[in-house]
Amino acid sequence: MIFFREYKPKDDELIYHYCDANTFYSICINRKLWFNDLHSMNDYMEMHWGYSIWIDAANTRLEQYGKNFLDEIDEVIHFSGFQGLLLGSCFSTDYDVLSQWRAYANDGNGYVIGFKAEELLGLPIRALRVLYDKEQQIKEAASLIDVLYKIKHDDPSNYKLMCGLFGWDLSAFKNPTFAEEKEIRLIHLLDFQKSNEFIKLVDEGG
Repeated sequence: MIFFREYKPKDDELIYHYCDANTFYSICINRKLWFNDLHSMNDYMEMHWGYSIWIDAANTRLEQYGKNFLDEIDEVIHFSGFQGLLLGSCFSTDYDVLSQWRAYANDGNGYVIGFKAEELLGLPIRALRVLYDKEQQIKEAASLIDVLYKIKHDDPSNYKLMCGLFGWDLSAFKNPTFAEEKEIRLIHLLDFQKSNEFIKLVDEGG
């Protein structure tokens, strides 16, 4: 939904994954990438930051669209957390950043792996280029509110779906203190399904 953040790599572009030795070994042996719950990343404000940007953006459109419309979007964003579990795998456009080595590669004792970006985009993921400029984040989110208002009136059957996607794509906004990471984020959604008295995670492959 946040089409400004969709990552479109150049030909033969590489993106880089920093990891410790165990993760490097696992990726090489199993030929698989791990995706993590975005609520359990190293930045404890991970998903909260994007939501705070939504609030700031909504305040810029309050007079224009009214509280009821903005509350509708907010309700869908909240409900989207009960529809599925959002997972992420983090990459960088820079292969040699000291803070990345320290934070993700066992304080410099791990590895950085370069992947062909176009091949990764063949996975059932959505690729987002992370934005770190708060002022620009609010501007982009506000422009998407304008789009959602138009969708509600021109294509109401897709309105709630687009609101949900907007909520998930807020994960493409991060605190400016992490700007050095130059992150490309791959996200993947797991569905919740009821199983007897419990809820289980199901991968629908998209």
